[in-house]
Amino acid sequence: MSIELSDADEPSRAALFGTFTAWKALIADALTRLRDLGILAKAADPGTGFS
Repeated sequence: MSIELSDADEPSRAALFGTFTAWKALIADALTRLRDLGILAKAADPGTGFS
């Protein structure tokens, strides 16, 4: 979605990028907490798959 906006509306693209970046960090943090609590396998890597 941010690519679609990149040519037409830079402020919206930047806001969307920032929102997705924050969202990814929140999910990775939650998965890390679940791993640390033993709910996820110790080998789980919460950062895997994020680019």
